[in-house]
Amino acid sequence: YALSIINTYGCKDTDSVVVSAVTSLIADAGSPSNVCLGDSIGLLATGGANYEWFPIAGLSNPNIENPKASPAGDVTYTVVVTSGSCSDTDSVAITVLSLPTASMSSDTGVCMGDSAQLSATGAGAGGTYVWSPITGLESDTISNPKASPNGTTTYTLIIADNNGCKDTDSVTVNIHILPTANAGTDTSVCLRDSAQLSGTGAGVGGTYAWSPG
Repeated sequence: YALSIINTYGCKDTDSVVVSAVTSLIADAGSPSNVCLGDSIGLLATGGANYEWFPIAGLSNPNIENPKASPAGDVTYTVVVTSGSCSDTDSVAITVLSLPTASMSSDTGVCMGDSAQLSATGAGAGGTYVWSPITGLESDTISNPKASPNGTTTYTLIIADNNGCKDTDSVTVNIHILPTANAGTDTSVCLRDSAQLSGTGAGVGGTYAWSPG
């Protein structure tokens, strides 16, 4: 727009101003999404110059176009998008998925060279199991591997359900050192006499079994 002015003395001056019209302001808060409980998800809005999200609970910053959301339950976030004096709103629903619960066998102990049967549940149909470390395991991606470590080992399990939500637990396999049997030295006795046998190696609380009887 151009402006011309003339004062009472006939002097003139002109000036102009540009008025920009926003023909369309359409807010877009993105598509509905899922997030595992305790995790965060990025929101992304478009359409304007300034953004205001609400409710603000669980948001890293309610006044930017791409805040991180960590809701404690299902929630619908609404964003108000403005550009100059124009504004528009849009909403996006976030569904919070419950976490699986890893349940596994108790700590156990085996003799050196033997195997311990591990067992875990919780991933559900289509879920996965990942054990670590893999040392001594017949498989690190099944729910019930046998473990034959060379020493006491704590195995950590991460389960993930078919939504990708995860839980973790651990179990310790204690390895018991083998005893060393010592039946004593060979000896000779006269017929109908007796010989004193002496065995060692079982330790306190251990047992001894001789054969033949």
